[in-house]
Parts: sequence; structure tokens; C-alpha cells
Amino acid sequence: MNNKDVYIEVILPVPVDHGFIYRLDKNAGIAYPEPAAGQRVIVPFGTRILAGIISRAGVDKPGYETRSVKEIIDHKPCLSEALIKLLLWSSDYYFHPVGDVFKQFMPHKDIKLEANKLYRLSLQYVYFEGLSDKELNVINYLKNKKSVSRNTLISRFGINNVNGLVKKGFVEAAFKSIKKISESSQEIPSSLKIDEAPMRNLGQKLVTLTDEQKNIITALTESLDTGAFTTALIMGVTGSGKTEIYMRVIAKTIEAGRNAIILVPEIALTPQLVQRFVTRFGSIVGIVHSGIKPSLQKKTQEDILNGRVRIVIGVRAAVFAPVSNVGVIVVDEEHEHTYKQEDRFRYNARDVAIMRGKLEQALVILGSATPSIESYYNASTGKYKFYRLYHRIHNLPMPEIHVIDLRKEHPHRIGSEILTKPVVDALSLTLSRGKQAIIMLNKRGYSSSLVCTGCGHVEKCPECDIPLTYHKVTQRLMCHYCGYSSAVLPRCPACGSNDIRPLGIGTQRLEEEIKRIFNDIKFVRMDSDTTGKAGSHEGLINMFGTGEVFLLIGTQMVAKGLDFPDVELVCLPMLDVGLNVPDFRSAERIFNIITQSAGRAGRGSSGARVFIQTYNPGYYAVKHAVEYNTDAFYATELGYRKELLYPPFSRIALFIFKDKRLDKLHAAMGKIGSEIEALPKSVQAYGPVPAPMAKVKGTYVYHLLLKSARTQQLVDVLHRMDERFKKLIGDVRVVIDMDPQYFV
Repeated sequence: MNNKDVYIEVILPVPVDHGFIYRLDKNAGIAYPEPAAGQRVIVPFGTRILAGIISRAGVDKPGYETRSVKEIIDHKPCLSEALIKLLLWSSDYYFHPVGDVFKQFMPHKDIKLEANKLYRLSLQYVYFEGLSDKELNVINYLKNKKSVSRNTLISRFGINNVNGLVKKGFVEAAFKSIKKISESSQEIPSSLKIDEAPMRNLGQKLVTLTDEQKNIITALTESLDTGAFTTALIMGVTGSGKTEIYMRVIAKTIEAGRNAIILVPEIALTPQLVQRFVTRFGSIVGIVHSGIKPSLQKKTQEDILNGRVRIVIGVRAAVFAPVSNVGVIVVDEEHEHTYKQEDRFRYNARDVAIMRGKLEQALVILGSATPSIESYYNASTGKYKFYRLYHRIHNLPMPEIHVIDLRKEHPHRIGSEILTKPVVDALSLTLSRGKQAIIMLNKRGYSSSLVCTGCGHVEKCPECDIPLTYHKVTQRLMCHYCGYSSAVLPRCPACGSNDIRPLGIGTQRLEEEIKRIFNDIKFVRMDSDTTGKAGSHEGLINMFGTGEVFLLIGTQMVAKGLDFPDVELVCLPMLDVGLNVPDFRSAERIFNIITQSAGRAGRGSSGARVFIQTYNPGYYAVKHAVEYNTDAFYATELGYRKELLYPPFSRIALFIFKDKRLDKLHAAMGKIGSEIEALPKSVQAYGPVPAPMAKVKGTYVYHLLLKSARTQQLVDVLHRMDERFKKLIGDVRVVIDMDPQYFV
């Protein structure tokens, strides 16, 4: 570096929308390494000392007084240029403070930076004058040593003497001490042949590829070889071998000297997938998710930065893993709503993965038996490359799906609350044969919609074509998109029946019923209550996978990507709970749930069955799923979406307003009316209206939905309205959810 002060922009872990300018002071007596974007720094901030990330180096000197950098920790960036751009883009697109975004994903944020710090004598000083005897003792100790750890110096000479010499510039940090990203780090060859990777015998069988798999692998490898950004959708029936395709393409990526990220929608899916990848690739595989111990999280992150881990598997946050030179990103089960963070930083990991692929010039593979409507449309129109797998491995048939019409066959007829006689009989037969079964409750879609048990009719909004939500206190039905409401009718308008009731049951009630009907059967329950502890997912999956238990009951997580060859029966006893939610995606989710649940059965042999209980057997999503007619469903659903201007024919954003006082929130909603009226014609507004869950933890909630076919114009409007709302109703909390997946 020359003798002129250099200015850098630093992103700090504080909830603001901008970086801060600092200077590298030539007169500070600090031997700074060459600054670069992606390095961590130590800087003063108010009365605090914070660690941050350089977002830009060599910026112009500002017109105000700046503070100087205390230390540049890293000799080279720990975040790549592409990853910094991704974090900045994500902050802007999802309307979340950039400082908070970087705070979540800055390497080693949970580790004290002093832990591995070394000190040495400053190279700028030859004469050490004006020092106390104790300080001179420190100097004399360091004269014969290249560097000494901070802890050793403090234990020998005391913290005040050490810190005093650092402040005076006689002692400085030795930058090679950060072993994770330093010159002393272990060198990892840029190209690792798969045959040379450490192998572990976990019992995985060798796989013979089908012709469909071979053709797709060849096409994806050609895309990979171009080194250009490509997004590809693999739409394959459950059990068709998508994971094997992922592994073959990743093997080519590793051999070419680039790295890989694999995203899964649930922690529950990680153990099975990791086992397959570790068997194939050995120790270069690392796991990233919140369910593992902090010590292992730290080690994995260190190994990623060192290049020892080159394949990262994890849930949505893994899309921001500090992997360098990314060649391929896989988003498995890409349709799943769990890729969308539903609080604070509300990003969609699937969409972020596509943007990262663009910035890294990487191949992005989206995989699903039931792609999201948006992905299917993008692939069908040529925006993504589109590949299909029509057959299961070994040509095993898809299970037969039986639909139980609850209008005719009700659980009460056998003294049950949940399960009908055909389902109980099917469970008894399956379990008596020593085979396994899964019962899945669609609990995530719970809504207080009212359904007629006589004909299955549900009242819908005449403007939005979504189910109306039942408000017990006011005895009214309301649309939480546009605000339409109507009184609850005493009789069904379709058939005249007065047997109208809300839907919804829980896994605990189902567990009680299973114990009552099958008092000697061993089973496990898998839901948020039983999987809260670290390792609980793996424990329950292992119990079922090894045949220790024969029945698995739970919420939607049991329908996602799990592979158990002895499962011959899957039951969905309350399908309508998800069908009648006030959400334009409800039909898509019902189709996904039926298809994905059916995919858990018959993976090891033929003759598997699926039972569905519903009041609406003729509903188009149910009908097409039962027939495995995916193309017919997508064609029908896209027709509805286009007519009503729902995604993929528009983008949607949701303003969420929150306050402890309802009168204050009402007053705020009145103030923003003029802003809504001033919207351009290309942006449609619905609301503000009370949220479906209008009061949560003592806080009242209102929603304002914006919809537009012009993405950039919508984003510009959101920025403008956000600024105006903060001025008009600054004491009411305002949150923007871009591309929301749920509206509760």
C-alpha cells in the first residue's frame, strides 16, 4: 500500500440500509494488508467495537470526518464478490436492512475474533522509548519470537500492558493467525477426482442409470461445460432417480475444480440425503443447518473457507454459504413453501439460488415431481431448460389412489373422529403383513373455513375466488384479500343442509385415535412438537427406516422426499383442511400433497395404496392428482391464474401493519388511503384489511396486498410507499413480504 489514506465501505451488523465509510489511516502505525471486498474488519462504531465486512474498497473520500479501521482481520476475502452482490441484492429485493442480512451470514459471527489472534512487534518501530518497565518486558519477550498468542501475552504481562502497546502501535496483529483463510491454511487441490475422495461403506447400492437419467445427465453436463449460467427444471415422478442425477452432475462439477450447493426444504430430509452423498464423495461433504451442534457448525464453516468442504448440503440458509467458485446449485423439492422464510428476512431460497447461479455463472437445477406453477411455466415457455422423468426406477408402478367421499362414508359410522372404515381396514391389513404405513395430516393449511358436510360446499369470495374465513365472534365470513364479507348462512346455499362446521384436527388427536384403534402397534409421531431437539429428526427417521416401528404419523414433513422401501400404505384423512384455506395457491398445494404423499408408497415393490378422505372428490386438483395427470392440472391452474392475474402472470407483495393498539392501527390505515389511490393503474391494491389471524400475541395485524405484471414497477412502488408509510405512520410497524407464500 502507498502512503495515502485509503477509504473503504463497511457493512456492519446493525439494522440499517447502508454501509459506513472508514479510512485506513497511514499515520495509525498499523500494518494493514491490501484491502479488498469480502474481508472482515474491526472498526469503532459509536462507543462499541464491531466486526464488519468490506463491501467496497478504494471508495472516494467523503465530505465528512471518518474514523479509522482498527484492524483488517483477513489476508484475503472470506466472502466472494458474487456472494457480496447476492447479499446486497437480497437485502434490496426483500426489503430487509443490509446490516442485518450480513450479520446473519458473515463467517464466524458466533466466534470471538480474539480466539486465535496472534501479536508481534510492529515492523515500523526500532526504538522503544517512553515505555514503562512492564511494557518493556513485553517488548523484550516478543523480540525473539515471530508471533505470540494474545492469551499468552495477557496471562504473562496483563491485559492493560498488552492493550497499551497495541494502542501505541508498538505491537500489532499477525494476520496469518486466522488459520481459516490464511496463507498457512491447508492447501486443497483445485481438482479432486471422485475416485480419490475418501469413501465410507454405508451400504449404498451401485445404481444402474435408466435411459431417461442418462439423457438428462448428458444434457446437464453439456450445460455445465459451457461455464455459463443456466437454470434447468427436472420434473420427475416420485422415485424416478432425480438424486442420482444430482450426484452425477456434481461429480463432474468437482472434477472440473468447481464446488456445489444442495438445498433441501426440511431438516428431516437431510440425514438420508447426506448419507448418500457422503458414501459417494466422502469428507468433502458438509452439512449446514440450525439443527446441528454449534461446534460442528463452526468446523463446517472453517472447512468450507479452507476448501476442505466442497459440497454443501443444507436447508434454505445454505444458499448463502461462503462457498467459493460455485459450479452447480441444486434445489431439491423446489416447490416447497419452506424455502420461503416467513419472518424477519423474508427471502425465498429457491429464487435466491437462481440469482446466485446468475452471479456465479453456475448451473442451477430445480427438481420436483410437482414443480411450483411459476417454475413449470418458466420451463414450459423456454426460460428454463425442461427435462422430464416419466418412469420410476425398475419401472415400479405408482400406487393406486383411493378416494373416500366423506359425504357418504363418515368416521362417525364406526365411532371414530378421524379415520373411516376403509382406511382402518387398509391399515389393519398392511400392518398385519409386517409392512409400513404413513398417515399425514395437512395441518399447515389449517383455516377456519366452514364446510357443509352434506355436499362439501365452501363459500368463496365472488371477487377473488378463494374460500372465505369464518370469524366466530362476529358470525361473518371474510375475504382477507379484498375485504369482502357476508353473514354466516344458517343453511348451505348449495344443498340446504344445516350441518356446517369448521375443519381442523391435530396430530395429537390422531395419535390418541391410533392408540384406541390399534392399541398394540408401535408408531412414532413426527411434527414440530416431537422434532424440536437436535438430532430428533434423525432419531425418528432411523426408527422408522430400520423397521423398529411400522407406522409414522405427522404433518407435511413426512410427505417430503423420504425413501422407505417397505411403505405400502399412505393415508391423508383430512385433505380439505388445506383445500379450503384463503389462498390462491390452495389448489396447487393440494395437488402437491396428494402426489408427494403417494410418492412415499411403493418404492420397494408393487401393490402399494393411497387413501384420501375428502368432502370434494370432484375438485379438479384432487381429480388430476388421483389420475396422475400432471399436465392437465397445470394447464387448468395456469388458466385460472392468468384470468385472475395471479403468479406467474404477476408479482405479489404484502404490506403487513402491526400494533398493540387497535384504535391506533385503524387510524393508521385511514392515513394511507391517499397513497393507495395514487398507485399507477398497472399496480392493483387489495385492502388494507384485517389479517386472517387478526391478533397474534397481543398484536393486531392488517394486510395490504399489491399485485402487478410489471416486476420492476412493483418494486419501485414498494420502495416509494415504504418511505411514505414510515413518515405517515412511523410509530406503527410496517413489514414488506415480497412474493409471499402464506397470508395468515
